[in-house]
Amino acid sequence: MRVLFVMLMMSIMLLNLHGFDMERTIMLFVHGKNIKLTEIQLMNIRSGVEEIATRNGLLLVEESMQEEVLKEQSNMRKKGCYDDSCVVDAGKMLSAKKLLKIDVMKGNKSYIFNVSFVDLEKGVKERTKKGMYEGDLNDDKELSTFVNSLSIQLIEEESLDKVNRIIEEKKEIRTIEQKEKQEKRYKIQFVTIPSGVQVFDENKNFLGITPLNLNLNRGFQKIKFEKEGYEIVEREIDIIEDKQISVKLNEKKFEINKDKIIKEDIIAINKEGMNYNNKKDYNKANELYKKACDLGNGAGCFNLGVNYSNGNGVSKDLNKANEYYKKACDLGERNGCYHLGYNYKKGKGVSKDMNNGIEYLRKACLLNMIYACTLLENIYIKGDGVSKNIKKANEYYKKACEIDSMYCNIK
Repeated sequence: MRVLFVMLMMSIMLLNLHGFDMERTIMLFVHGKNIKLTEIQLMNIRSGVEEIATRNGLLLVEESMQEEVLKEQSNMRKKGCYDDSCVVDAGKMLSAKKLLKIDVMKGNKSYIFNVSFVDLEKGVKERTKKGMYEGDLNDDKELSTFVNSLSIQLIEEESLDKVNRIIEEKKEIRTIEQKEKQEKRYKIQFVTIPSGVQVFDENKNFLGITPLNLNLNRGFQKIKFEKEGYEIVEREIDIIEDKQISVKLNEKKFEINKDKIIKEDIIAINKEGMNYNNKKDYNKANELYKKACDLGNGAGCFNLGVNYSNGNGVSKDLNKANEYYKKACDLGERNGCYHLGYNYKKGKGVSKDMNNGIEYLRKACLLNMIYACTLLENIYIKGDGVSKNIKKANEYYKKACEIDSMYCNIK
C-alpha cells in the first residue's frame, strides 16, 4: 500500500506540472562509496551539475521527490538503494529521461569520481568518465568547478577544451557589458494598475510585463499596454529624460449569451478542467480547457495543447498542439510561448524554423520563464542554428539573473 500511495502522490504532482517537459529531465544521484558526504558537499556537487544541465535546456528531478522514491525503494529491498539497478528503477518511477550517477571514493592522496550517464529507457550506460579530485571537498568553489567540467564532457559530449572556450567567452561577455555602458540611453520605468500588463512597441514587438524597467533611445515612441480582461491602452511617449510612466487599464466586461462572466469564472473553468485531468477524465478536461480557451484564458489553451501533444483524450496531434500553444502565447501564457518556440527549434509538429523558434522563446523569456532565457543564452553562445552572438547571449544571461539570482550565483 505504501508503494501505491507514493506512486499516486508522484503522479498527481507530475500532472500538475503541465509545462514540465519530461523528455528533458535527468535524475542526479551522488553516493559516497567509502566516505560519507556532507549535505554541503552534496549541494556543491549538485550545483556543478545543475549549471551545465540548465545551459543545455535540461532540468534536474526535484530533490524531495527523489528522496521519497529512494526511501521507498530501500524499504522494499530492505537495504540501501545505492546499486545501479535500484537507482535506475527509481529514475524510471520519477519519469526521468536520463540518469547522471556520481560515485565518490577516497583514495590515498585524492578523491576518485566515477561518473555514468545512463539512458533510463534502455537501461544502458551511454558514457562514463573518471576524474581525480586532489582538492578539498569542503572548498565549495573548487569542488563545484571540478564537477562542472566532468558534467560538460558527459552532457555536452565535448572535450575539456570547451570548458576553456566557455571561460574565455564569459570574459568576452563581461568586456562587452562594460562597453555597452558607454551608450547613452534613458531609463524608463513603466508602472500599471493592475500590474502584470504586457507592453509592446509600435512595431508590435513584445517588450516585457509590468512593472518594467527599460533603457530607451531619445525621441517619440508609441507604446501599447495589454492584459487579459482589460481594455487596451496606447500611449505616445516623448523620451527626453529618465522618468516613470504610470498607466491605468479599465477592466473589460465579458458577456456570453447575455450572461455576464467575470474573469474569475473563466479561471475557475480552467481549474475545474485541471481537476478532471488529474482524475484522468481527459474528455471532460479537454471540454473545459477548450471552453476556457475560447473565453480568452491562456492557461486553458496551453493545457489543451499539452493533451493534444500527449494524446490524452484525443488523437495525438502535434500540429493541433502547436495551434493551441500559439493561442496561449498570444494571450500572454509563457508556457505556450516556450513550448511553441522549442517545437520550432526541433521541428516538432511544424517545419524546423530557428527564426520563429527564437522569437517565441524570446517572448517566453520576457514573460520571466528562466528556462527560455538560459536556452537562448546557450543558442547564441554555441551558434546553434544562428550566427554566434556573445552580445545577445549576455542579454539573456542578465535576464535569467533578474528572474532568479541563483542563476548568477552558479555562473
